[in-house]
Order: sequence, then structure tokens, then C-alpha cells
Amino acid sequence: MNEQVTDNLSFIEIIYIVYISAVYFVRGIGGYEGQPLFNATLVLALLLFGVKVMLTKHTVSEYIIIALLMLLGGIIYYKTGEKWFLLNMTMLLGVKDIDIKKVLNIVLWILLSTFVVGFLLCLTGVLTPECMLHPKNGIGYIICYGMIYPHPNSFHSMFLLITALIIYKIGICKGRKLLLETILLIAANIYVFLYSFSYTGFGSTMLLILLNAYFQSRKDISKAEYIIAEMIFPICIIFSLVGPVTITGRAFEIINKLLSTRYNLSRYFLTEQPMSLFGTRFEVPNYTYNIDCSYVYLFMQMGIVAFVIGVIGYIVLIHKLISNNNRLELAITLAFCIAGIAEPFLFNSSFKNITIMFMGVVLYELTSKLSNFSFLIKEIQILPQEKIGLISKKLGQLTSNALDRTRIFSVWNLCKNNKKETGIIRTVIVAFIIGGLLALLYLSFTSNLKGVFVSEEVNQTTSDAPVEYMTSAEATEYVNEGYEIIGYTSATDPLYGYFGITGTIEYSRRVISIYVWSVAAMLSVILVIRLIKK
Repeated sequence: MNEQVTDNLSFIEIIYIVYISAVYFVRGIGGYEGQPLFNATLVLALLLFGVKVMLTKHTVSEYIIIALLMLLGGIIYYKTGEKWFLLNMTMLLGVKDIDIKKVLNIVLWILLSTFVVGFLLCLTGVLTPECMLHPKNGIGYIICYGMIYPHPNSFHSMFLLITALIIYKIGICKGRKLLLETILLIAANIYVFLYSFSYTGFGSTMLLILLNAYFQSRKDISKAEYIIAEMIFPICIIFSLVGPVTITGRAFEIINKLLSTRYNLSRYFLTEQPMSLFGTRFEVPNYTYNIDCSYVYLFMQMGIVAFVIGVIGYIVLIHKLISNNNRLELAITLAFCIAGIAEPFLFNSSFKNITIMFMGVVLYELTSKLSNFSFLIKEIQILPQEKIGLISKKLGQLTSNALDRTRIFSVWNLCKNNKKETGIIRTVIVAFIIGGLLALLYLSFTSNLKGVFVSEEVNQTTSDAPVEYMTSAEATEYVNEGYEIIGYTSATDPLYGYFGITGTIEYSRRVISIYVWSVAAMLSVILVIRLIKK
């Protein structure tokens, strides 16, 4: 499934790429449901999907599947107001005759660019980052950042997606390259966690990195290991749907605490809300009642029919990935399935579940083998591409050229077969040393924060923190004395003071960021110079 990118782009690939690029760009800049831009993008996505289907040769069986799944999505939308099953199906059903390697390469650069730029704009104060103060078990009160995304968990789950795309982009690698890839991704995950403090996001990303390293480092995967791999998804289902209503006592309390009350929320929805074939429109006591488990969301919100389809889809997908020895896709799929226990992104509006595209590839592989049913394998093309051949050819050339330009940014390609590898290593070491010196300079001329004052909006916890009311001049004076103030609005709005570990974490973030971004800036300059020389 992870194949080399070919040079030529067909018109239908361009249509699909435009659709996917638009959706992921809006998601990458922090767009969410309800925003005019986001809603307009969803309308565009559905229109482009319709054009893509009409331009593609589909068999009768495929048209039947498309019609049934889209009809199911429409029924779920009518019953629940949730459009996400419908939209996820467009991602799945649109992959016929598409090289998903090309598509995911473009998605990577879109998300990586928006993520990094958004991160930097928040760090430099150009944008005000989304943040909230939470008590973290065993640590204390910590300010958790979502940056340009609405929640810290969304921030880190976006990084999980980017990590998966990086792994898929790099492809199979062994030895030192695999070790370097693993170390750099772990370091990046730790750095993002320093801001998000999302335990589930950090754990899910670490699991993905380690699964990828494990599958790639193994020369041969044993039958026992593959059986375990096939069991992971059913275990996730049982743990998510059966566990909350059967586990009791101390065991339930421990799991619920580890999952930050998610198990208790799952129990509420599984026992207090009605089940339905085609989904349920929930009525909950207040906004704190939400589903953070993908499987509970699919089963209860989308309905039993959608749940059965999703379960069959993942069982077949994982089996095919194992049979075809698709190790990259298998690592990503298993990591996402496990992450779905504590995160809702597998089936919700986030568009972070790229394994749906893998599932689409497998679906069309299976439909192509219905050779015993001549009527079902008859191909139909509603809108022949020949009628728009000139446009197709020109757009294909332009988009292929754009793809060629993005490929030169592969660090592996720059370093491959380079006789001056020692010089590259020395340059990298110098960059790390200079970054360290700049961080030490900052430490020498500054001191740890005495404390942090946060607004009522940021202070999303119940505590005995002292309350202060400050004028603008008083707030400035506090900052000059070594305090941080987040979310200040006016003298009539309360500010809550937190001291000790809260300020220390904030100060540590500054020091580490100076180091990280100094090194990144130097390495970027070096890469640009090498690209120019190349």
C-alpha cells in the first residue's frame, strides 16, 4: 500500500487532492464546526466528492455500496444532526484510482506548515494561544496549551496525525535511519507534551512511534505476533463498550482515573442514553457530558448499523494489512485503534483518521475480485474524462510539478549517498551547541517565574487559589516583578494566582523553546543552503 509516488497526476486525483487539501487546511489552521469557513469547506468537499465519483469508472457493485453508505450517512444526519459519518464515507469511497501516497504527502506538508506556523505565532505573541489551567495528578496546577486548536487534546492529537504522516512519508527504513527517526519523533512528542500536557495525546503518539520502530526493526513477524495484532481491535471494542458497564469497584475507579473520568462518561452514555439503529440525538445535563471514546461515539451517536459497518471494516483492514505485510499502515492503524479508546477522532469531525483511506483501498481491492458476478463487475462512468481532457492534462502537469518541488524537502533524500556525511553531522552538532548556548544566556539573564495569574476563563478548575483584581498598571507591575499574567481583560475581572510548579513549568517552556527553535532555525538555514546548491 505504501508505494512510490508516480510522476503523473490524473484529473480525478486532482479533484480528490483539492477536496482533501481544502479540508485539512481549514482543520490545520484550527477551524471547527460552526465556523462559516469550515461549513463552506464541507459543502465544497461534498461537491468535489460527487464530481470525483462521476469522473471515476465504478462497477455496479461499487455504485451500490456508494449509494447504500451515503444513504446511511443521510439517515444518520437526519436522525442525529451529525454529518460526520457521511463525510468520513466520502474520504473512504473517494480513494478509487487514487495514489494515497501522493494525497498523504500533500496533507503532511499542509498540516506540518500550519502546525509549525501556528505554534510559532502563539509563542511569539502574534496570536493568543488557547489555554486552560488543569490540576495534573502528582504534579499540581499546570497551564495546558491548545495553541491555535480549541483544546490541548486537539493540539496533541493533531501532532499524532502529523507523526503518522511523517512515518508514512519516510517509509521503510532500517538501522541508523530508523533509530534517528524514532529518537527525533520521541523528542518532538516530548516537546509538544510540554505545552499540551495531554496524557492521552502523548501516550498515543509514543505508542505509534514505538509500534512503527518495532514492526520495522523485526526481520520477520511471527504468526503469534500477527495473531496478537489481529486481537488488538476486538480488545479495544470490548474494553470500551463492555468494560464501563461490567467493571465495578476499585478496578473501575483506577481505570476511570487513568482515563481522566472518560470511563465514567462512557458508562453514562451506555446506560442512560437510548440505543438506536441509526443514531441518537442526545439530551445531556450540561456541556461536561461528552463522549471521548471513539467506539462509544460510533455505537451510541451514529447507531448500531454504522457501528457494525465500522467494526467489520477495521477487522478486514487489519487482516489485509497483516496478509500483505504492510507494516507502516499496520503500525498506524493499530496505534489509532488503541488511541480511539480515549480520543473521539476516529469517527468525529476532526478528519484526523487517515486509516479510513487505507480502508477505502482495501474495499476497492475486494470489489475488484467479484469476477463470478458479471453484472456486478460491469464498469460505468457517468462523466467521461475525455470531455475535459485538455483541462485534465494541463492541471495534471501543474500539480505534478508542484509535487516534484515538495519532494526535495525530504531530509533523507538530501543526505542519501552524500560523501560529506561527516560534515553534515558536524554542522548539526554545531547547531545543537549554539542552541544550548542561547538557552544558557537566557537562563543567565532571567529568573524563574514567581507565579502565574490566570483569568476566570483560563482557570477551568475548582481550587483555593487567591483571587486578585488588578488595574492595567498593577498588572504591568506584577509582570515586571517576575509574574506571568494570562487572560487579563479589565480591573473588574478576577485573576487567580498559582505559584510553585505552575510558574516553574512556564519558565521551563521558555528555556526549552529557545533551545529547540534556535536549533531548528539553524538547521533550516543549512537545509536551504544545501537545496540551493543542489
